[in-house]
Amino acid sequence: MMSVVSLVYASSPRGSGFIVYASPEAFLAMTCEHVVRGYRELQIFFPGETKAYKARVLRHDPTIDLALISFLPDGDCLQRRVPLRFADLNAPLNCGAVRMIGYHQVPQGRLLSPGVFDGNLTVQE
Repeated sequence: MMSVVSLVYASSPRGSGFIVYASPEAFLAMTCEHVVRGYRELQIFFPGETKAYKARVLRHDPTIDLALISFLPDGDCLQRRVPLRFADLNAPLNCGAVRMIGYHQVPQGRLLSPGVFDGNLTVQE
């Protein structure tokens, strides 16, 4: 879960995303387009932390519901955060346990610890 981020706009939780690229110059996070629709800038938080990172929406596509967000890391962030690793689509699919990870809005406000829900992946042919 070192790649999970919480997205906030004007102190209001918007959703979650994942770091997909990390360098000393910039981090890139991916989220759903509907989460950032209408926003150019927002804040990013990491699980269990209160420090906010200013972020901006680089690209968004409502057709596939994806958005790419950029933010500047600090030295501490670079040491502790890693980009999400994507599966090899050419590898055989192991239909075992999967986890859905994300931040969820609760009546009390932002939930900074990501929720983890166990499940099973099934393939229908």
